[in-house]
Amino acid sequence: MRKVQLKFLSFVLASIFFLSTVITCNVPVANAAIGEDDLGDIAALIAKFQKLSTQQVQDALDIGKRIIIDSSTIPDILNSEQKQLLRNLGLTNAQIVSAYTSVMTQLNTPEKIKELQTGGIPKLVSFCNTVEASFSQELKSALVAKGLTVFDVVKTALDVAELSFNPFGDIPKAELEAIFTEDTGISAETAARYGLNWANVEALRDSLTLQEKEQLIDILVTIGNVSDNADLSELTVSSGKLDPAFAPAVTAYTVVVDSSVDRINVTPTAADAAAVIKVNGTVVASGTASGDVSLSEGSSTVITVAVTAQSETEKGYTLTVIRPKGLPAPATGGTITLEDATTPVSITVPAGVTGAKIQAASVDPATNEAIFPFVQAQVISNMQGAVQGTIAMQIPQGTVLKGPAGWDGSITLPTVKLNSSESISNGTVNAVVEIGLPDGILTFDQAVRLLIPGQAGKSVAYKRGNNAPVPITRIISADSQAAANAELGDEEDGKLDVGADLVIWTKHFTTFIVYKPTSSGGGGGGVGGGGGGGTLPGVSIVPSKGGTVELADAVKLEIPAGALKGTATVKVLLERVVTTPPAVPSGFRLLGDVYALSIDGKSNYTFNEPGVTLTFTFDPAALDPGEKPIAAYYDETAGSWVDLGGDVSDNTISVTIDHFTKFAVLAMQEEEEEEPPVVSLNDIAGHWAEDNIKQLVARDAITGYPDGSFKPDNNITRAEFATVLVKAFGLAPQSGKVFTDTGSHWAKDFIATAASYGIIKGYNDVAFGPDDLITREQMAVMIARAAQLAAVSDGTPFGDAASISDWAKDAVAAAVEAGIIQGYPDNTFKPQANATRAEAVTVIVNALK
Repeated sequence: MRKVQLKFLSFVLASIFFLSTVITCNVPVANAAIGEDDLGDIAALIAKFQKLSTQQVQDALDIGKRIIIDSSTIPDILNSEQKQLLRNLGLTNAQIVSAYTSVMTQLNTPEKIKELQTGGIPKLVSFCNTVEASFSQELKSALVAKGLTVFDVVKTALDVAELSFNPFGDIPKAELEAIFTEDTGISAETAARYGLNWANVEALRDSLTLQEKEQLIDILVTIGNVSDNADLSELTVSSGKLDPAFAPAVTAYTVVVDSSVDRINVTPTAADAAAVIKVNGTVVASGTASGDVSLSEGSSTVITVAVTAQSETEKGYTLTVIRPKGLPAPATGGTITLEDATTPVSITVPAGVTGAKIQAASVDPATNEAIFPFVQAQVISNMQGAVQGTIAMQIPQGTVLKGPAGWDGSITLPTVKLNSSESISNGTVNAVVEIGLPDGILTFDQAVRLLIPGQAGKSVAYKRGNNAPVPITRIISADSQAAANAELGDEEDGKLDVGADLVIWTKHFTTFIVYKPTSSGGGGGGVGGGGGGGTLPGVSIVPSKGGTVELADAVKLEIPAGALKGTATVKVLLERVVTTPPAVPSGFRLLGDVYALSIDGKSNYTFNEPGVTLTFTFDPAALDPGEKPIAAYYDETAGSWVDLGGDVSDNTISVTIDHFTKFAVLAMQEEEEEEPPVVSLNDIAGHWAEDNIKQLVARDAITGYPDGSFKPDNNITRAEFATVLVKAFGLAPQSGKVFTDTGSHWAKDFIATAASYGIIKGYNDVAFGPDDLITREQMAVMIARAAQLAAVSDGTPFGDAASISDWAKDAVAAAVEAGIIQGYPDNTFKPQANATRAEAVTVIVNALK
């Protein structure tokens, strides 16, 4: 058996080491079921096994089957150290074939292989026990006669597997192909370069067919240490900027350069230094600039960056570089007609020029829609009493604009107006920019970017005709086309600060007003509500779209679509509490203002759906040593503050709420964490349940004996198990059933508590038998109830399943399925056997996971 697995191991490394472990872990040991702790040290091997496809595993099995069945001796492909490890086991070839056949029987379909791959150690434990049960009695007897234990055999399997796998672990695919498929001169030279024993390699080459060699190489690459990382860690360009900002997982970018830029280069940096990078097919060293790529004016150029990992895994990045065609500056009131819907253009409007327009090449009269190319417009303003600097507008390639009936396809480029031309309630106007149609509505299917210089930190609203300004409060997650397109619905707007500038992303053209609020009362405006007129303070929000309400630099309320009840637009108000706020309890203090939320004037409101978020800004410097911030709401009925916790990030704290009332950020004194007690018992070192015992002792759920021992293999009584269960699960004391034999028992309170939670029921209405030793099936029933497992009626796979009492069958099946309790190596459960203290501790720890 040892030889089989490990020689198979040597051939098909990953599967072999796995199968060797599988086969060997099934050697029976008296009264010792295989547990997860026994196999915990093979986690790394399992991880490699899980990398393989089902077909790769099947290939490995087929190779192993042919070689193992045909071989009568330990093969020469193993080195002397491996051979000695196998000889120490002393198994005959017939025994090896028998063991291997048992494994094959359990892995004879893709479904079985996939189930084992995805099950982790718990599934492997179950698989091991199943395979062991299929061993012939002759094989079992031979193993026991040789004094082999589970740990002896697993250790041998792992040692041989490691010796088999390691020599090939860092060899790239091309080199593996040279070793296994080239002529002996090249193969031997390549093998020597990696320190391989040529005699062993040659024996392996001679043992495999060409197809098997190709399969082996594929498996070795899959599970090897050869990196398959084909990511870039950084990507920069010599002109313009990436849109979106670079991230390794994002592979497509747009770069816009000035119309005067006729060439560009890129600098890619590989995440793995061993990866090979090619830019437009030419190799480029990681972290260095590529050669120049020529750009034609009025066109887009695609640059490809291909990354090939050591394993030959490939990943491609693309950059679409737009060099717009520079158009002549327009005159006041002048119109520039675009030549087509594909040529990107750039327009600069000089200071003093107003009312300039661009016109689409054509308009569909049936839909009043026109397709625009990429348009970049820069409007220079030096007007006194208005915003000054360069206002920039960018329409993405292929954007469909829809206008009113009879629209001729023209739009007014951004026109700066005097700040005094507009007014806004409770605010000072800092900029007014009109764009689109003065008296009509223009909408588009992609977000358009509008930059207002020097206005970072300001509020902004849009205005249509004589309607009141509607605040824009949605914050776009990133200054990128992809983010804006994804986050904005039809006719919606968003904003964000970029350096000192304010950037508006919008799906409609109108007049935009930038302002600084002069009053802290009332909520800011909302976006996503899509409604028309709304006046400050407060905001109108459509329930089906949701929206955002905020008080600048203080608190923000985000309401997702569907969270509000009904369909009618509602008015959401967010305001500071100016009266004396409710008192906070001892040990807490206010870190800022108290805020009240209301909908349509109602201060108490429960949301229809979860996900409504409040984000507060606070001053971390205001926290005293040992304090932490928490979000809290005021319970009007109870007259007390309720801790909501919250996610803290720098100077903000966010919390999800389900109703409206008063909210605030409080400073709370942190409790000092107690160091977990050091568990020191004199008889558990090296015991299979050592870690589990320490966990429950540390939780004060169970203790040792006065002499410092734990006696893990002693049996445990029904009262003791009930007590440990109650303590481990942290169950609050309850007055429950008192049996005639527990009224004066030392564990009566724990038994009563367990009974009140439905964990125990007694032999009958009067007797519990507290000092009776608990059986394994009784333990399974109690743990299933404590863990609230759903009953499983499919039964169990154990050979003695028929001996499980009817009242315990469903609970045993549920506990087994949940991985809480296991059977023995001989595929028995021993339901009436008495449980040990170590077994009791282990099932409780498993249930608590």
